[in-house]
Amino acid sequence: MSQRIKIATLQTKVEFMILSLGGKPDADKAENKFYEGEFENTAKTIKENLKACREKLAERSEKIALFGY
Repeated sequence: MSQRIKIATLQTKVEFMILSLGGKPDADKAENKFYEGEFENTAKTIKENLKACREKLAERSEKIALFGY
């Protein structure tokens, strides 16, 4: 974990130096950030759908236990 933090710190410092010298921001980083956001949204949607399915399955199991079909 600490190696990951060190690498992230170094990347941030290098990016700051590039921007300070008049360079352009890293386009790949912006694109990656966008896709990370999309991934998080998709993961959240999937988790919500799985939770709804789990609740419906539990409800179905209760009905089968009560009514026998």
